[in-house]
This record gives sequence, C-alpha cells and structure tokens, in this order.
Amino acid sequence: MQNPKLSIIITHYRTPDILRDCLSVLKKEINSIGYEIIVADGETDKRIMSELRREYPDVLFIENIENIGFSKLVNQGLEKAQGDFLFVINADIITKKEKDILDIVDYMEKNTDVGIIGPRLFNINGSVQQTYFRNYTLLTILARRTFLGKTRLGKKILDKFMYKDANMSGPFEPDWILGAAMMMNNKRLVKIGGKFDERFFMYFEDGYLCRRIKIAGF
Repeated sequence: MQNPKLSIIITHYRTPDILRDCLSVLKKEINSIGYEIIVADGETDKRIMSELRREYPDVLFIENIENIGFSKLVNQGLEKAQGDFLFVINADIITKKEKDILDIVDYMEKNTDVGIIGPRLFNINGSVQQTYFRNYTLLTILARRTFLGKTRLGKKILDKFMYKDANMSGPFEPDWILGAAMMMNNKRLVKIGGKFDERFFMYFEDGYLCRRIKIAGF
C-alpha cells in the first residue's frame, strides 16, 4: 500500500506457525486504517517462506540467510516502512481487536511529546507480562544473574527495577519498555537516527532506544 498510516513490522525467527497466527489475526481485525505489514525473518527457511508468500501475497517478507539479531531485523523493517506510525512487534504478539491498535495510534497523534508507547501485554494464561522497567544498575544485573536475587536485598532491588513500588493506573512513563511491542511515530524516530543500535545483537537495544528517545526530549 502506498502512503499507509501504519506500518506493522514483525520480527520472526523459526516459529512459522506462531507467525501465521499473528498474520491471520492482523489481516482479520484491521479494517479501518491504511496499513502495511513487513516481516523481517532471521535464518530463513526457503520452503516455509515460499508457503508464507503464497498465503499472504500482500505482506512484504525480508529474508536473511543467518540469524542476524533483533536490532538488525527491526532496522530492515524500518528501512522499508512507509507509514506515519510504526508498530514493531514480535511474531508471538496477538492483537485481540483493532481498537487496541487504533487507540495507541490516536494517543500518539494527540500527544506530540510521546516518543514510544508500549501496550500492556498478557501471557497465554491471562496474567500480565512485565514490560516496563527502571534503568539497569550494576546491582540490578547482579540480582538478576547471581544468588543475590534470592536474598532480601536482592528481591528489594528487583522489585524496584520492576516498579513494584509504583501506582500503575493509567498511562505511565517508565525508564524503558520491552521491545516485544512498541508503537513509534516515524518522524520522531528519524530525529534520533531512525533505527535501533545494531551493536546490540539481542537484549538492551530496547532500553537504549528509550534512552535515546528521552534524551531527544520525548
């Protein structure tokens, strides 16, 4: 689609059935906004990719021989995206209804100081997935990766890292949000370079992107 309002960029790595579910729901639910779907695929299986292209001829698939990492996959999608708004998601994200996406777009349109929006995500069993965090510190890393996390001090450090001390009612601005689902304005992203930092193969790239957005004044 030329000049779509929304570009949905899906990062995918060797889970075609999950990707099919994601695409099927998006194609079924989104009807009242111009959009395009771009799938950036890591370590592409040619046979499966051929099947997906036949099933979804209007989806743009980007193939990669190797597993190039999350940042590079996202950036490949961003380079092709034409939408005013960019919705970067993992292939295991399922949108239950179109309104969920339209509400995020509407909020970003009305709040020009917003750089990134992360929607609330739910696990398969209905529990809320942790998607917002405070910035890492050395103690945070130690608490997450060593025995420190099992101590009273370690649990206190992790609770603070995950904002267990904050009131989560209504829109909330954390230090950073998980890269599993991010809505961004294309022009605002361009102001910080228009892409993720590819020095990060996987992990930390989302936190660093949020930091860059904040430094830019959003």
